[in-house]
Amino acid sequence: INANVTDKDGIPVPGDQLGPYKFKIAPVALVAGDTAPADGDAVDALDAGVDVTFNTPIDVSTLAFAFDPDPGNDYAFQESDTEFFLGADFEVNGDYTFTIPQGTMITDQCGKVTTFGAPDVDATTQVEFTTNELAFNGISPFDMQMNAKASSGIHLKFNQYMDPTTLAA
Repeated sequence: INANVTDKDGIPVPGDQLGPYKFKIAPVALVAGDTAPADGDAVDALDAGVDVTFNTPIDVSTLAFAFDPDPGNDYAFQESDTEFFLGADFEVNGDYTFTIPQGTMITDQCGKVTTFGAPDVDATTQVEFTTNELAFNGISPFDMQMNAKASSGIHLKFNQYMDPTTLAA
């Protein structure tokens, strides 16, 4: 702290409080408790995936993650410079484990590289979740008397993407 810094009454900062102060920048980490779903949760396959938030902006090209078993078509959708939705084509009624694999080297906005250790539930670098069984979630749209609105057609709602050729009229 510079010696010319004073409070509102003009009193300078005491000499023994001027520093220097040592500090270091925290490594890249997932924000604890900010991962969804939480470990052990059940979610619809249609909405499945993992929301993660880092403690700093990262270089997305260095982000590595895995689902086991691998459902295929893995993707990372960047919601902000620190938040990501990590998804895939999940099957209904499945058990999945999300991890940021050991040895993953993620680079922050300043170019500092953090190497991640073994996946860990407490560090939110590992999350186990289940996808719900296939479910029919209703028909829409309806008016207040439960009559379908003729102009909008009928929409069948499921908790998973469906093959429309398998739905008979």
